[in-house]
Amino acid sequence: MNDASRWRIAVARRVEACYRQDSRVRAFMIGGSASRGIADRYSDLEIGVFWATTPSPDERQAFLTEYGAVMEQMVVDSSWEHLIGTDSVAISGFHVEVNHMLVDVIDAFLADPVKRIAHPFLGLAFLHARALYGERLVEHWRSLCREFPAEATAGAVRAAMTSPDSWRLWSLYATHGDLPALTLHLVYAQDRLLKAFAALNGDYYGLQERWYALGIAGWTVRPDRLAERLRGVFRLGPADAVHAMRALMYESFDLIEAHVGPLAEGRASFETPPAWAVKHARNAADHERIQSALSQLANAYDRLAGVECVARFNHGTGRRHDYHAPVELHVFWTREPSEAERLDPLRGEGAVIGEPISIEPVSVENGRHVARDACEIDGLQYAQVVHHTVESVEAALATVIDTTDYNHSTDAARQDMLAVLGQLRPMAGAPLLREWRSRCATMPGRVVERQVAWWLDYLRPQLIVEKYAARDEWLVFYVNLAWKSLELCETLRGLNGVYQPWRHGEDAPNWWVRWRHGSLAARLDIAPRDFAARLRALYRMDLPDALREFRRLMAETADLVEIEVAGVDVDAFRRSLEGALAAWDHPPVGASPAETCAR
Repeated sequence: MNDASRWRIAVARRVEACYRQDSRVRAFMIGGSASRGIADRYSDLEIGVFWATTPSPDERQAFLTEYGAVMEQMVVDSSWEHLIGTDSVAISGFHVEVNHMLVDVIDAFLADPVKRIAHPFLGLAFLHARALYGERLVEHWRSLCREFPAEATAGAVRAAMTSPDSWRLWSLYATHGDLPALTLHLVYAQDRLLKAFAALNGDYYGLQERWYALGIAGWTVRPDRLAERLRGVFRLGPADAVHAMRALMYESFDLIEAHVGPLAEGRASFETPPAWAVKHARNAADHERIQSALSQLANAYDRLAGVECVARFNHGTGRRHDYHAPVELHVFWTREPSEAERLDPLRGEGAVIGEPISIEPVSVENGRHVARDACEIDGLQYAQVVHHTVESVEAALATVIDTTDYNHSTDAARQDMLAVLGQLRPMAGAPLLREWRSRCATMPGRVVERQVAWWLDYLRPQLIVEKYAARDEWLVFYVNLAWKSLELCETLRGLNGVYQPWRHGEDAPNWWVRWRHGSLAARLDIAPRDFAARLRALYRMDLPDALREFRRLMAETADLVEIEVAGVDVDAFRRSLEGALAAWDHPPVGASPAETCAR
């Protein structure tokens, strides 16, 4: 028990004295770092109050007012099944979170092992809770949390390991140098492993929990040096990181199967590449066959009445097709095509037609595609044929290029069509595609300004990342770093007048590969010095060093925005960079002593 935990527990005891005198309160406990005795300067105080009947918001406010606390936020109707609500309060500046729960609801929730394992945060809280009132009730709940029936445990393990990402997908990101995408997927893989091994060891795990490294150390069923190896993956280069994580996954499959039986579905998911990625190893001759098949397919569509243009999506910066990317053919119609018009050319060329990925009604308003059909080209490559109407393209151009009231919050999705136009290579109907590309060749200044302002506001630093870096909480740190890296790239994309692709739901699996942020970073003319190299280096630094360097990149980006786009106010962003996460090195002063509580 460290000193930071002791004074937090002392504060909790004084708060508890105010609640204890209400007969409806059956238990009062501390959770989080303080209950484990490992609180640090960033730790707030997490309190659970358990009621026989629901207190009113006024009653919840009265308890805290009596103590001298300031209510910062009250959640009355929680979306969590087990919560009445949460009070976020300040005691002389020190943050306290009071979670209100009903005794009978907690009884029912904890009695269900499937629910407990699927929602691990309550299990974690009760296993390590410190009860200040109602000790017998809290101990009863703790005993329920220790029960891991074999069937529920096996179910939780299988759920965690059923459909992991394919390691081949990681290889694509490594090949393309997309470290944010690779990092996110490695984090998600590690998250799955930890969920599986936690359940196997009768423990609870949550990605946001500070102590997952502590939990790993106590597990008896796990690969050797698990925490060290998981952490070490992020210190390797992309290809080595994929190799190390792949080896750990296979070792984990073997170990888990020894306890719960075969995981055939999970192994198949891990081994099988995404449908749109490389299906077979290919050589130059295969590449030529794919191009020939695409040309024949383009000609087949071009012969149809109502088709104005057919083009191939070009991945990357060169004209050579990337062997590691999905094949896309885009067809532009004067009207919405019928199913037969969409699919007959595929049948005529002998393509194997899959289930349509998406079919949407024509929407002039959003400039989206009409349908996206899946097929297999010449037995070598999965492909998508994306159908659009000319009218929807014109609508997207009008919204982004021709109007003066562009609003990035509502109109950003319409930029997707313009981003696609910039990547298309004509196979038929080239004049129309050239006309469209000419119209959107230069992003209007008002769009640049609004896009940059929107992303800069979104990019504002999450100060909580400072806590993750200080604690070496690598998983949640890297999740935040990867997403913030992408947001930084999107800010610079706007600053460079490059249209923003939109991550549609049905397109999400290959979005990372279609729109490579790694190569984007290297192509930006307006960017911090050595931007691409510095962005890559972040992922191999110690966490505090990575955070400091990323803050420098954000500050340099703000300077560039101020120079290039006069209409964007960067002052608020700079102030957020200068901020610091709340930290408490000493107990709060001036709080009312427990003896003054009248209840």
